[in-house]
Amino acid sequence: MGTGKKVVTPPARREVARSLRVEHSISERRAASLSGSHRSTVRYKISRKDDVRLRGRLLELAALRPLQGYDFFWRILRREGYLVNRKRVLRLYREERLALRKKPRKKLVAAAAREKPVNPQAPHQRWRWISCAMR
Repeated sequence: MGTGKKVVTPPARREVARSLRVEHSISERRAASLSGSHRSTVRYKISRKDDVRLRGRLLELAALRPLQGYDFFWRILRREGYLVNRKRVLRLYREERLALRKKPRKKLVAAAAREKPVNPQAPHQRWRWISCAMR
């Protein structure tokens, strides 16, 4: 049995195929087959846009309004003319660790202030219903 982790994600398989090609000087087709992926997966190049301007504006908005969530910022960014979808804003929002912390629920306090009961000074000052004594 192998001791290494199972290669599951496409980027991991792509890296395995690349290392097979370099170390063993085999063809792309053979490396893809050995890594358990398709040739198109091995050839795929990630083309993510540079989000420096968008990321900077998101940080500015978060500094101005720290209690707002990503969907609020998405709406503002759309109004400002950025062509961006919610998923992209959410990804940047999480990468910058701007997610709001989950606050613990506060205990509910009674409307009227409770007072400690006073100790009785004489007989019959305090009554208590005892259901088992009545049976």
